[in-house]
Amino acid sequence: MKIFVIGGLPSDRLESSSEDQKTLVRTCHALGKDLARAGHEILLCSPFEDSADIHVLRGAAELGCDLDNKVRFFFMDSPLVRERLNAEVSSLGLQSVVRVPSPPPQTEDRQAQRYAWLLCQLNAMESCQVVIALGGNPSGAANMLLLLADGKQKTMLPLPFLGGAAKLAFDRRRYELRDRLGETIEELHGEACVAKASDLVEAITTPSGAGGVSETDSPLFFISYARDRQGEADFVETLLRRRNQRVFRDESDFGAGHSIPTLIREAIFEADVFVVLWSSAYACSPWCFDEMELALDRHEEGKLKLWILRVDDTRIVPKRARDLLFYDSSSRAEVEGRMLQLLAQYVPGGGLLK
Repeated sequence: MKIFVIGGLPSDRLESSSEDQKTLVRTCHALGKDLARAGHEILLCSPFEDSADIHVLRGAAELGCDLDNKVRFFFMDSPLVRERLNAEVSSLGLQSVVRVPSPPPQTEDRQAQRYAWLLCQLNAMESCQVVIALGGNPSGAANMLLLLADGKQKTMLPLPFLGGAAKLAFDRRRYELRDRLGETIEELHGEACVAKASDLVEAITTPSGAGGVSETDSPLFFISYARDRQGEADFVETLLRRRNQRVFRDESDFGAGHSIPTLIREAIFEADVFVVLWSSAYACSPWCFDEMELALDRHEEGKLKLWILRVDDTRIVPKRARDLLFYDSSSRAEVEGRMLQLLAQYVPGGGLLK
């Protein structure tokens, strides 16, 4: 599997403590060794000391083998960077590190340098299957790259123990990670988790991974609807909240300025019941389809109830949903009747006002 490691000191060099540096070096060595031992292809970018990359490379090299082209370096092809990379690879006795150069900046301007480095990192991200993040300056490129990884829906293992951009990414993906890892998610807060990163990668890339919402939690409902059906969505939300049920709805629960697609994805992973208000507008909405596709994935894994209320006579379009049970509910009375019936079956006493 191609794994891109993003990280470094959790704040700028002047503010980072010597303890942060020691933790970065120690954990990245262990991470590199574990990934190399498991046979993953490791994608890296920076050959400099303040990055996670060079310490991951050194850890991988500790296995004492040539790694068989299992390390790929995406780097800015300036004389300084190429010289530094070649010197490091040579000192480690590695013969088969694959070098993927990107154009250097055309000027010595600091901003141009940043963009040139960013191009390398974007190329690495496009090539990877999984992103592992640890540390990283929240005000720097690491945070932006992890936000882009969210937008591209890259599989990600953010390790929060060093703080920084990786901790922010962990907070954004907490429910998805819990779904995949179960109680093992708590181990990510300790640096010992890097020694078994390959096992964690396998867990988050396996659809049948352990996890899910605890049976002791009250169920959470996600309402999925097209914007021209806001009235019906309001009505369903009111029915649920009046019966003390928890509800997620993008319009009411997700504030402006946040990464809406990531938050919706997290909400679906946390939810127990996905309520679809199917309509002609829903069938024509790529946004709604993305929500429903993810819900169908989780439904097929047995981790999510799927309630489809057809509020007009539009046929069910998604292939995987055509044979599922749906309920014609073209009036408020029918919507209410179906919801109360389903609630009574799913939540003991759920159809009654409390």
